[in-house]
Amino acid sequence: LCHAGVQFLAKRTSPKKLPIYFIASTSEAGDYLLREAGHDPQNLTSIVVYSADRFYVRSNAIAISLTSCRILWQIFGVLLYMTPNLISDFFYDLVARNRKKIFKNNSCELNPSIQKMSLITRKELNEYYP
Repeated sequence: LCHAGVQFLAKRTSPKKLPIYFIASTSEAGDYLLREAGHDPQNLTSIVVYSADRFYVRSNAIAISLTSCRILWQIFGVLLYMTPNLISDFFYDLVARNRKKIFKNNSCELNPSIQKMSLITRKELNEYYP
């Protein structure tokens, strides 16, 4: 599941309409943001999304990510966000625990077109999130 989510979002968002940037947790920028959010980058157990000066984790992070997609996925994101966390996080954790069984190809290679949507250094991060 490593970068499948990133590739999914990259195909379904409009960078001109709503630019989103992907930051690897292992990058300098990712390390900094995770520490700012109170997460240990070496022991990360969830997707983390930073939007509108807030950090979202687990199913809420997925929901917020989907709201940046095209209309059908936005609706699904809103519905997911409105679902009680007890329920949505249960399913998030279930998929996370079984991701290697569910998704046979767990490659971490990023498509080159997605790399230009990535921020790696603190300097790059500060240009977009001063």
